Amino acid sequence: MVLSKYFVSHSQLFDGGKFGPTGEDSVFYQHPPHPDTTTLKGMEREDLLTTMFINNARAIFQKIGKMCGEDPEAPRQDIGLDTIHMMMNFFTCLYAPVLFTASLAVLYTITSTKIQIVVAGGLGMLLALSVQSVVPGIKRGEVVAITAAYFAIAGIFIGPNGPGGR
Repeated sequence: MVLSKYFVSHSQLFDGGKFGPTGEDSVFYQHPPHPDTTTLKGMEREDLLTTMFINNARAIFQKIGKMCGEDPEAPRQDIGLDTIHMMMNFFTCLYAPVLFTASLAVLYTITSTKIQIVVAGGLGMLLALSVQSVVPGIKRGEVVAITAAYFAIAGIFIGPNGPGGR
């Protein structure tokens, strides 16, 4: 698979005639492809959140640097794709338990069963959107199965909490 077409859509990888992640001359990575720009391994598909971060990382770090009083003309260190994947995996490892714990905490504080059901529906939609954005290549059926499992647990949690159930 020739990667030069992929690199065309990620022009932020090139700076001053160099390919940022490796520091090599950009001529090897431009389109039309250089004869040495091929790979035997297919590229993995990124999830929506990681792709959004990769495409906007430079702008994000410039804004953070500006807020921290960093000199905008100072040389920048590029972040490797492995580091971005690690950061997104870390975010997901924190986000998932917080979402489920917060769901149970919110449902526990609500005394009306009708309101609990409506809130569980909203939290289920949030879960489905979250799964779609952080899991690469997930199929619709898998999203439905994950959401159904969430509602099964939420239903069990809400069920005994009817009038006088607590």
